[in-house]
Amino acid sequence: MKYFVTIEDEKGKKIEVEVTAEVFEVFEEEKKLKERQRNERRHHYDKRGIEDYIIANEQSRFLKSAEDICIDRETIRKVLDRCTPTQRRRFCLNKIYGYRYEEIAKIEKCSINVVYKSISAVMKKIKKF
Repeated sequence: MKYFVTIEDEKGKKIEVEVTAEVFEVFEEEKKLKERQRNERRHHYDKRGIEDYIIANEQSRFLKSAEDICIDRETIRKVLDRCTPTQRRRFCLNKIYGYRYEEIAKIEKCSINVVYKSISAVMKKIKKF
């Protein structure tokens, strides 16, 4: 299998270069890291807490009153407090920092199915609450 990355020369012209699988993986990890950093910067620019970030990304797109948002924030905080540390960590890695299930499984040295079940359990608790 051939791997290619796109780089810019000194004049800003984009060039496609064939690389090894290891180099390609480094470029892919760099892309993912930049995306996570963009998410974090947006999180800090907005001055939103974790609960607000989750609400904004997981709830419906309908406008909510300030009271509804406070209730949602409190609900998420209570649910996360009742979750195991592992569930909370995996949920935050996925929903806040943008890690995919495969990446979380690799980090935690477990199966993708286990990660999926952890995150699903938290989502069910949030919906049930």
